[in-house]
Amino acid sequence: LMRSKNMQFQMNDLEEGKEYTFRVMSQNGAGYSVPREITIQAKDQVVPPGIDLKDIPDLTYIAKEGSNIRIKIPISGKPAPKVTWRRGEDQLQESGRVSVESSAVY
Repeated sequence: LMRSKNMQFQMNDLEEGKEYTFRVMSQNGAGYSVPREITIQAKDQVVPPGIDLKDIPDLTYIAKEGSNIRIKIPISGKPAPKVTWRRGEDQLQESGRVSVESSAVY
């Protein structure tokens, strides 16, 4: 007696919010199983935002006066989170001195 075998089915291009019903059954030399149905609703996976600071020793950058720095901090989440940079209580604004860049990483 075979207890179970892990079978998989993959379907692409599902439409957000739409319900899909699938029917599955098995067959062997003794005949067919009773068909079973499962209904799923397609919806995008949501992942809470996260910030990865593990590559910043002691959470401190040391820079020479007058030099340029580039701070790279991996930020994750789905949908992509809005990122805000602040210095003290003031939000950093794009200027000749400040440049903020976000890029998606998959």
